[in-house]
Amino acid sequence: MAADLLVDTSVWIDVLRGALPASEASLARLIRARRVAVVGQVVAELIQGIRDLREQDAQLARMAGLAWLETDRRTWVLAGQLSARVRFSGRTVKLGDCVIAAAAMLNHCKLLTRDADFLRLPGLNVELI
Repeated sequence: MAADLLVDTSVWIDVLRGALPASEASLARLIRARRVAVVGQVVAELIQGIRDLREQDAQLARMAGLAWLETDRRTWVLAGQLSARVRFSGRTVKLGDCVIAAAAMLNHCKLLTRDADFLRLPGLNVELI
C-alpha cells in the first residue's frame, strides 16, 4: 500500500515527547506498513525545534525511510488558494499549514494532526487526535 497518511508536526512533537503513547504504537504500525509520508515543511518545523544536533540527526534518520511528498508549483498555488479562501471568510491559517494541506490533498493523503486550524481548509481530509 502506498503512503496515504501525512503526519503533521504537532503529532510528531507529541509522540517524541511521549505525550501520545497510544498514538506512538499506532504510528509505528503505520510506518512499518509504509503508509506514512512526510513533507519538507513538517521536517523543517520538527528539526527547528530540536536543539541538540545529534538528536536532529537521529530524527532525520528515523524519518529517512518515509515517503517524501514533493512540493512543486501546483502545491504552492493550491496553498495560496487555500489561504485566500480562508482569509476571504474572515479567518486565517498559517501559510506553512496551507503548504502541508496542499501536499496532502494533491497526494490523496489524510492529514493526521493535533491542530484544529486544519479543519478550516475546505476539501482536506483531516483526522484530529
